[in-house]
Amino acid sequence: MKYFTKIFFIGLFSIIAININAQERFKRFYDLAPNYGSFSYDVTSLSDGYLLSGVVLDTVDGYIFNRLLLLKLDLYGNPNWQKRYGNANFQYLQEGFEMQLIDSALYLSTMISKPDTITTSVLIKYDLNGDSLWGREYTYSIPNQNHTWFSVFGKHKISDGGFVLTGTQHNGVSCSIILLKTDSLGNEEWRSIMNTSTYYSTGYDVTYDNYSHKYIITAVQDTPISTDELTGIIITTDSLGNKINQSVKTGVNGGFLNQIIQTDDHNFISSGAISTGEPIGSFTKKKHFCIKFDHNGNTIWSRQYSISGFFNWLGVSEMLPDGNIILAGSFDTLSNQNLPFNSHFYLQNTSHCAIMELNIAHHLRIICKYYYPTNHLYLDSIYTHCHFYTSLLLMN
Repeated sequence: MKYFTKIFFIGLFSIIAININAQERFKRFYDLAPNYGSFSYDVTSLSDGYLLSGVVLDTVDGYIFNRLLLLKLDLYGNPNWQKRYGNANFQYLQEGFEMQLIDSALYLSTMISKPDTITTSVLIKYDLNGDSLWGREYTYSIPNQNHTWFSVFGKHKISDGGFVLTGTQHNGVSCSIILLKTDSLGNEEWRSIMNTSTYYSTGYDVTYDNYSHKYIITAVQDTPISTDELTGIIITTDSLGNKINQSVKTGVNGGFLNQIIQTDDHNFISSGAISTGEPIGSFTKKKHFCIKFDHNGNTIWSRQYSISGFFNWLGVSEMLPDGNIILAGSFDTLSNQNLPFNSHFYLQNTSHCAIMELNIAHHLRIICKYYYPTNHLYLDSIYTHCHFYTSLLLMN
């Protein structure tokens, strides 16, 4: 099971804006907590600049804890203002941030930690000045149990004005995929629990198909042959969250799927990684993976890309007006295969981050790539609007 804890290493809020021919418009790094770290997880474009969200490790009254941070930038990436939320009893964690701009309001979902090792999730509505309008908390409560998680990873706003959320709930023994529906004010209407596992089972993204009236979820769970590897699955439910079917999309060796995009033909595309089964340390090598499927989860096409390596994955994606898709992720250069396998050390010396384009003929090309030999870099968000605005995490 993946446990969510505070991470004490140096990180920077970062953003890169580029155009289609891979020229950088600007690149900025913001050291907002010099003694600790700050991490950006999502970015959206505003009429007068950009807004980044993430977490900053902060000291208040002598205590170090995670706080939610909103950073407003002008059109050239220069800071306008920042706002911080949270206190020592209400800590925003460093994973699960997702921000959406809808009808001149910002909706952000993230996880928080509370005393007694309880993790819950929140959905918060902000105005464009970063002031909160309302917030809703979602929990997994068990009597006399102080070791529970309710973690939201993906959300989608649907036509009735409400949201649907997906993620995982965990009680210290088993975990399950959750699907939770809210009204337009974030109040919970119902939740559905599925795919309970004693190891790992979580929803990563969700969307609603107005044509079939189904929810479609990308998720991961442990593979039938090993709990050391995860496998990517597609789950479909009816409009009330009752599970209809599911299908494994990354094979018996494992892999994962991330964001869902609905295409103009009312089908769906997701991306992630697929395992080749080749060992590297205690893990296996992976390739970039994209798949197109219908509202029943049936595969229309799937493709594997790149030479297999440990850090090959596609994480976030956006569709362009011409039907091409922009993807952000990482690829293993295989340049230092003789290095002792340690995740931090190996990644630091062999992995690049990249922005790629998947065209309508299913061909994947690298638009630009980034490599910092003394640091490692993750791409956590991408927003397309004439240029690509990418939220980054640069770590020493």
